[in-house]
Amino acid sequence: MKPMIKSRRFRVLSKLPRLNLQGLSFYWQGGVWRDILSHASQLKMLSIALEVAFLFGMGLLFGSFALLQSHHHYIDLPSVSLTLSYGVTHLIFPTPPQPGATLGQSGLIAIAIVAWLCFVASCRRLSHLVSQVYRSSIPKRARWLTLLFQWLITAGLLITTSLALYWVGPESLVPTPADLKLKAAEGSLVAPNWQTTLWHILRWPAALGVVGVGLAILYRLSPQRWQRGAPLWPGVGLCLALGSLGTTLATWGLNYINAQALAYGQLFELAFVFTWILGLILLVPIGAQFNVSLVNQNRVNLSAFNSPPLNAPPPSFETFKIHRGRSDRFPPE
Repeated sequence: MKPMIKSRRFRVLSKLPRLNLQGLSFYWQGGVWRDILSHASQLKMLSIALEVAFLFGMGLLFGSFALLQSHHHYIDLPSVSLTLSYGVTHLIFPTPPQPGATLGQSGLIAIAIVAWLCFVASCRRLSHLVSQVYRSSIPKRARWLTLLFQWLITAGLLITTSLALYWVGPESLVPTPADLKLKAAEGSLVAPNWQTTLWHILRWPAALGVVGVGLAILYRLSPQRWQRGAPLWPGVGLCLALGSLGTTLATWGLNYINAQALAYGQLFELAFVFTWILGLILLVPIGAQFNVSLVNQNRVNLSAFNSPPLNAPPPSFETFKIHRGRSDRFPPE
């Protein structure tokens, strides 16, 4: 009985992502990156990422207007849900805008619907690109199930982005989280040093964990077919590593731009943030392609990747010929 218990325990632990030096060597293999670049040009990842970034940006503009108008006049929203809205407002208006007229509820609802449709369209395009990277056709689900899947992916993307920006976003776009401040009757007192230190230590692991789970769900549910044992976490780890590096560089760049006090520097800051968002979106299909390239370079026999390529040529006439030998005409008795 003891060997059986050990084998069961080994099978349970083998399903968890493991980190070792031999596995990390795949991240700097030249053949893997050449395969990624070739497939990125074939699938037009950059152009599709531009479409996703444009739709996502339009959703942010419309949604920020609707949320901020509703927050100040109709409903009270938590600070986390307004992180993206305040960031967009700070990019467009360096100084807080003066209060003005309020749009009616019907108009705000219409604008919120437009923003939601932009978000859904961007997530749908990104999900289809991931399914194409895995050489799988668009999942053939029921219409209501497809709509529910797109809505869930959109909601998950917005929640993940808001939490990540709220925890580790640039300070020029996101103020210090209100949870670290203790409100007093005479003013505001900063939280104890141990609480602030603990938050600075745990915020990056928390943000990386939330984003990693979201990416894993997107990679797992977007393709139509998935083989058990297919690589999933290497691409997630690549996205998290490069995304963390890009976010750190973006934070330093935004702080540098604000410190220079350049004339019309807000336009340059807006272009810088858009480039940063485009890079983060482009990392999603690159991480999926990294998983596929690992399979291609190491010749792993997985049925999820053995389907024909997207632009496969039609079969030749020779494949339809029936080749019969003498053994077919004179079967053995």
